[in-house]
Amino acid sequence: MNTERILLYSVIAIKLAFVGAVIFFFGEDRLIWADTQHYASLGRSLVMGHGLSFPGEAGAYEPTTEFMPFYPALLGAASFVPHGFLFVSFLQAILAGFTALYVYRIGFFFMPAGWAAGAALLFSFEPLIASVHILLMPETLYVFFATSFLYYFLAHLRNSNQRDLYSAAGMLVLAVYTKPVAMYLAVFAVLFLLPMREGLRKAAVFSSILIVLLMPWMIRNHALAGTY
Repeated sequence: MNTERILLYSVIAIKLAFVGAVIFFFGEDRLIWADTQHYASLGRSLVMGHGLSFPGEAGAYEPTTEFMPFYPALLGAASFVPHGFLFVSFLQAILAGFTALYVYRIGFFFMPAGWAAGAALLFSFEPLIASVHILLMPETLYVFFATSFLYYFLAHLRNSNQRDLYSAAGMLVLAVYTKPVAMYLAVFAVLFLLPMREGLRKAAVFSSILIVLLMPWMIRNHALAGTY
């Protein structure tokens, strides 16, 4: 079994054990934290066909532009399933393992395999990160998408594989739909693409993918609140 598989399976197993320990000793309610119920409420409205909105009085719904739709949709769908939040926590544990894998691959671009594996383990089990992976918060998905974007983008800078550029753009779109701060990463990506061979074309392709996939949400926000 190679280093990548050992790292992936080990981190997933330990993360799942953490989730199991929290549930065993403290109960499933300890998975809920901060804005979890807000995300779940928005998600239930979204799943029920009322858009990303909070339930109001007399059956009315109040649309919001303050939250991105990806994580609310996940929690909203999970809230209709028995122990659905538990499933989301397990999913986050698995994604934490794949995030560690991408951190390892990024590190392997610049350092020996042993050092890259050490960096991935330090990243995965830093106390704050380790606790965030257990709790029902969007940060785990955001970090997974952002790290995936960084890996594919660096891979494209190294080998100019067009598929890596498409993958980077897709992962960045998912990161933005999870937390809008990810949009700032697009600026740096374009700045790194421009000096490359055919950099202007690559920057245009990358930007076009982002614009096309994010445009529906921007149009929706502008129609509701006059902002993007």
